[in-house]
Amino acid sequence: MEYFPIFLQLTQQRVLVVGAGDVAARKVGLLLKAGADVFVVAPQCCGAILSWRDRGEVSVAMRTFCVDDLHGVALVIAATNDANINAQVSELAKQRHLPVNVVDSPALCSFVMPAIIDRSPLMVAVSSGGSAPVLARMLRARLEALIPMQYGRLAQLAAVFRQQVKDNIVSMAGRRRFWESVFEGRIGGQVLAGGDISQAEQQIAQLLSATDPALSGGAQLTVIGIGSDDVEMLSLKASREMQKADWVFVDEQVDEVIVEWCRRDAQRQRVSEPNWQYWADLAKTGKRIVYLTIADVATLQIELREPQLNLLMIPATPTAMSHEASNGAGDGWQQLMRSDH
Repeated sequence: MEYFPIFLQLTQQRVLVVGAGDVAARKVGLLLKAGADVFVVAPQCCGAILSWRDRGEVSVAMRTFCVDDLHGVALVIAATNDANINAQVSELAKQRHLPVNVVDSPALCSFVMPAIIDRSPLMVAVSSGGSAPVLARMLRARLEALIPMQYGRLAQLAAVFRQQVKDNIVSMAGRRRFWESVFEGRIGGQVLAGGDISQAEQQIAQLLSATDPALSGGAQLTVIGIGSDDVEMLSLKASREMQKADWVFVDEQVDEVIVEWCRRDAQRQRVSEPNWQYWADLAKTGKRIVYLTIADVATLQIELREPQLNLLMIPATPTAMSHEASNGAGDGWQQLMRSDH
């Protein structure tokens, strides 16, 4: 990871933009949407920036950049057509530990600006770290079609209840389960379909008043068969459960590429053999437990007498197993599976 992904709060923060052409105007437009106090420095300005200035939305100094322009700013963007000025702005900003972006010059940047999908307050950012911005924009275009505008309404609805849910449900895992039940269930479906927000608010309030919303989903242990080290071979159901896990226990032979596909905040542990009772006990505390195994899930012998435990078995997809065989790894994989029993 070359760049650390981060979102900045720029409301009423002074941001310097050096340059005032069409490219600079696009940056200014985004900064204004973020509530920034924008200061533009350039000998000449395009029409869009002059219009913002005339409406009092930005401050403009029609002259060349000078070092004093950096005083009191939180962020710097250089978007001139003069490489020397851009380099000067970058160097002076870095000396003052100010985040600086130079358009089309990744080497001069301390941060890059991603392609974004705006479903405010939900924001999705896609970046290639400045190496392939066209590719990032292409991916953004694909994601635009997959993320309806209604997701913004769903995020706004969550904001209304966020503090109330935090007050009522003590554990972070419990809160995550609660919101998953909202977003993935009937309430989320109604909002995404354009349904009445007030009705959705009533339903969330009713759900929140449940006796124990933190554990309403019950204890669950999920066993997932891994038939390949290619994450694209994972079934949708397996991928979804991996993203929900609190604890992930992993066979020693499962590739780390697969493990990285699990929820980033989940606890992870390599194991030489399953410990079913310990995992069941963990699940009963409200943790979502996932076991990734190269064994044939259909033939696993699991002896548990836990009526309150939901045991979910997800076998490896047949295409994943055939994929390994086609790569010459089939015999070894089958030997590993046999040795597990």
